Amino acid sequence: MMTKADGNSADRWCILRTAGARTLLLAQALNDAGMEAYTPTVLSSHRAPRRRAKVKTLVAGMPTFVFVRSGHVPDLEWLLRPEITSPLPPFAFFRYYGRRVEVRDAEIAKVRRQETAQIERVSGVKARAAAFGVGETIMLTAGSFAGLPGIVRQSDGRHTLVVFGNSLEVQIGTSHLREQTVNALSSKQDDLAHMAR
Repeated sequence: MMTKADGNSADRWCILRTAGARTLLLAQALNDAGMEAYTPTVLSSHRAPRRRAKVKTLVAGMPTFVFVRSGHVPDLEWLLRPEITSPLPPFAFFRYYGRRVEVRDAEIAKVRRQETAQIERVSGVKARAAAFGVGETIMLTAGSFAGLPGIVRQSDGRHTLVVFGNSLEVQIGTSHLREQTVNALSSKQDDLAHMAR
C-alpha cells in the first residue's frame, strides 16, 4: 500500500469507494468520461428465476472499490466539490489515516491475472495451448504411451494427432500433451551424454 507521496503518478492507481451495487456503474461511467478506471469482476453462475437454466453474469469482484489512474485525481477532486452536480454515481477517495491510498501497476496486474483465471475456471473456456510443429518428435512421460517416441502429424491449439510406431495414430488434447511431453530428440541427446560420462 502506498500513500499519496510515494512513487510516480504514471504507474499508480487511486482507490475510490462507492455503494456495492454501484461499483460496476461507477467504473463504466468513469471509462465513458475518458478516465482509465478498473474494477475486478467475477463470473457468477446462478439460476434464472422460474427456470432450470443457469445464467452467467459478471458481478463486481471487489464490491465498493474502483481503481482509477492517479493522473485523474484533480478531475475527481473537482467532481467532489459540493457546488458541482456530478453525473457520476456517488463516490469518495479511499483514505488511510486521512491520506489517499494508491497502488502500483504491478498490484493491479496481479488482480487482473486472478480475475482472468477465475473467469476461465467458471466459464469452462481455456486458452488454447501452443500447437506442436508437424513432424516434431515427442515422447510422453506418463500414460499408456510413456517412453514411446511419436511424430506429430497435425496439431492445432485444441488437439494433436500423434503417430506412434508406423501406423498407430492417437489424437490427444494439446494442453494435456504439453503437460506430459518431453522433446524426444533432446531426451535422446541427454541419454547419450549420460552414457558418455
